Amino acid sequence: IYIVFIVASIFAFLVSLFFAIKIPWKESRGAEGEIINWNEMKKSGKLFAIVISYALLLFIFGMTKSIMVNFLSFDNASNVFNWLYWLLWAGIWPLMVTSLIIGIINLLTGKKMREAFNRGVPFR
Repeated sequence: IYIVFIVASIFAFLVSLFFAIKIPWKESRGAEGEIINWNEMKKSGKLFAIVISYALLLFIFGMTKSIMVNFLSFDNASNVFNWLYWLLWAGIWPLMVTSLIIGIINLLTGKKMREAFNRGVPFR
C-alpha cells in the first residue's frame, strides 16, 4: 500500500509542479507594452501550486523515510531521507510566511490595479 501512496503522491507532485511552472507570473501585454488583461487569481493559483508541491514533496520524503526505517535495512539511505525530510520540514514556516506576505501584497495591489484597469488607465 505504501507504493500506491508514493506513486500517487509523485504524480500529484509532478502535476502541481507543472502548474507552478506553467502559470505565468507576469500579465499579458499588448504590442505597445501595455497590460491588456489583469487576473488576480493567476498569481494566487501559482502560489497555491507552489505550496502544494512543496507539501507533497515533504510527504514523499516522509513516506520514503518511514519505508527505509521500518521495512528496509539501508542505514545510509534512511539517514539521507531523514535528513532531507527534516530539512524540508524546517523550510515550511519560511515558505508559509513568504507566501502569505506575497498573497496579501498581490491582493492589495490587485484591487487597485483592477479598479484602474476598469477605468481604462493604461499600464506599462
